[in-house]
Amino acid sequence: EKKSAIAKKEPAAKQKAAHPFRGKLAAVDKVAKTIKVGESIYQITSETKIAKAGKPATLEDGVVGEPVSGFVKPTDDGKMAATSVYFGAKAGKP
Repeated sequence: EKKSAIAKKEPAAKQKAAHPFRGKLAAVDKVAKTIKVGESIYQITSETKIAKAGKPATLEDGVVGEPVSGFVKPTDDGKMAATSVYFGAKAGKP
């Protein structure tokens, strides 16, 4: 492999394995179907399970600045696809 990957400014390039994420929702792009958490951009697909307050939700339910967590896995084209997204604080926490 070439070492030119270092030139890329993509933090997601460091994490090529499936992994959980957690943070504040920085942006929601309803057209591109992506969410941004910190510096990472995650793709929302038809397979993504989205929930808010323990109930099924949609991308539109995401509020920038609120907590968000979930799980992402790499796709064949190098993006990170969210398999699950939880908007707001996790259910069951005080």
